Amino acid sequence: MLPDHEDMLPAARGRVWDLILHALLFVVSVVVLYFGFLGAVMAGGAPQILAWTLAPPVVGALIAIAWWRGIALATHGAVIAVNLVLILIVANLSTH
Repeated sequence: MLPDHEDMLPAARGRVWDLILHALLFVVSVVVLYFGFLGAVMAGGAPQILAWTLAPPVVGALIAIAWWRGIALATHGAVIAVNLVLILIVANLSTH
C-alpha cells in the first residue's frame, strides 16, 4: 500500500513542496518570457520590456541558492540564459 502524505517524513514533504515551488516558478518564467517577447515585438523591438522577464527566473535561482537545490538552480539558470539571448536578439533587431 502506498503511504499517505501524513505518513511521510518532514524532509520528504519539504522536497515535494520544493519541487512544486520550482515547477511553478519555471512555468511562470516561461509564460512571462513568452508574453514579454510578444510585447517587445509589438512595441517595435523594445529590449527594455524584456528586461522585466528576468525577474521570475532570478527569484527562482536565488531561492535555489538559498535552499541548496542544484537541479533547480540549473533549470532557472537555463531560463535566464534564454532570456538574455532573446534580449540581445531584440536589441540587435531594434538597431537595424
